[in-house]
Amino acid sequence: MVLSKLYKQALWFVLVIIGVILFWYFNSSFSVVSNSQSTHSVESEAANSNAAQGVFQHGDACLLKVGWTDWPPYLVANDENQPSGFQIEFIQWVSQHINCKLTYRRLTWQNALGAIRTGEIDVLGRASKFIERERYAHFSEPYRMDMLALTVREETRDKHSVKNLREFFDAGLKLGVLQGGYFGPEVEAIRRDIKYRANFIEYPLEIDIINALDNLSVDGIFEAPFTIEQSITKNQNKHRFVKYPIEILIGPLHFMFSKKTVSKQQVEAFNQAMKKVKQSQQYKDHWFWTMIQ
Repeated sequence: MVLSKLYKQALWFVLVIIGVILFWYFNSSFSVVSNSQSTHSVESEAANSNAAQGVFQHGDACLLKVGWTDWPPYLVANDENQPSGFQIEFIQWVSQHINCKLTYRRLTWQNALGAIRTGEIDVLGRASKFIERERYAHFSEPYRMDMLALTVREETRDKHSVKNLREFFDAGLKLGVLQGGYFGPEVEAIRRDIKYRANFIEYPLEIDIINALDNLSVDGIFEAPFTIEQSITKNQNKHRFVKYPIEILIGPLHFMFSKKTVSKQQVEAFNQAMKKVKQSQQYKDHWFWTMIQ
C-alpha cells in the first residue's frame, strides 16, 4: 500500500516535470518563429522601401553605371574626356532625386547593348523599346520623341528623284546606319527584305557614318538633324550636307536598364524621379528640353 502510494507520487512528479519541459519547448519554438517572422517582415518592408526610393545597390553605395556613346549634341566628350551634353544633364538631374552616384563607361552602341544584356552597365539612354530588347532590359517611361532625316551630299540631292526609301534603294543607292540601331517599323521592314540588305552599310559610331557620307562610301545617312548640324560645325567636311525630304519618326526614346542588375521597382522609382525633373523650373528653363515639348 505504501509502495503503491509512493509509486503514484513518483509518477505524478515525473508527469509534472515532463509538462514543464514541453511547455518550455513549445513556448521557445513559438517565440523563435514569431521573432523570425517579425524580422522577415521588417526586412521585407525595408527592401520595399529601398526599392521605392530607387536605391541601385552596388555594395553599400547607391550607384548607377551609365553607358554612353558619342552622339552630338546629346552625348559628347568634354575637354577632360568626360561625357557631357543634354542627355547627360538630364540623367544627372534624375539621379539627384534618387540619391544615386553615376559612373560612366564609353562604348559603341552595339557594345553598350551587349553590356546591358550582361549587366556590365546598369542603364543606357536613347533606346527604342521593342520585344527583342525587352527580353533582357527594363524600360523607363519615354523621355522624348526621336525623328531622323535622310541626309545626302548637296551635289547629289538633285541627281535622284525618289519619294521614299524603297525608291532610294531601287536606284542602287546605299545608306549608312549605326550598328545595333533601330530605325522604326518602316525602315526595319525594309532591312529584313533580302533584296535591300546590301543597301544598308553599318558603322560602329555616328562620326563614322558622317565620314562615310563625306568620303562617298555611302549615298545617304539617317541621322537626327541636330547631330548633323553639330558635326558640320565641329568637323571640316569636304562636302556640304543637306536634308532630303524623307523623314522617319522613330518614336519615343527611353532609358533601358539591365535586368541583371536593376529591378522593376527601381525603374519605377526612376520614372517618378523623371516626372519630378520634368516639373522642375530647371527643366522648363532649358532651351533644348523646352523646344522638344
